[in-house]
Amino acid sequence: MKIENWQDVDEHLVVDNDKAIIVKDSKLLDNPEALKTEMQRSGKPVTEVRSKLVQKSVKSRVKTDPIKISAWFDRKHVLSG
Repeated sequence: MKIENWQDVDEHLVVDNDKAIIVKDSKLLDNPEALKTEMQRSGKPVTEVRSKLVQKSVKSRVKTDPIKISAWFDRKHVLSG
């Protein structure tokens, strides 16, 4: 099993061959048997789980002012139309 930990991401990605899980509790990382059991129970394809982890991380950190987004779309519509 391989454990991926990315900078500024609180959760870990645990990969075992073609399956992966997201682990929030770092104590679970110290217990290989529990990881193996969890992997068998809820493991999904690596690309799917990795994508979910990235989306969750970005979604929780990116903040955009709705007024600025609206103004940007207004400008784009005027310029292109």
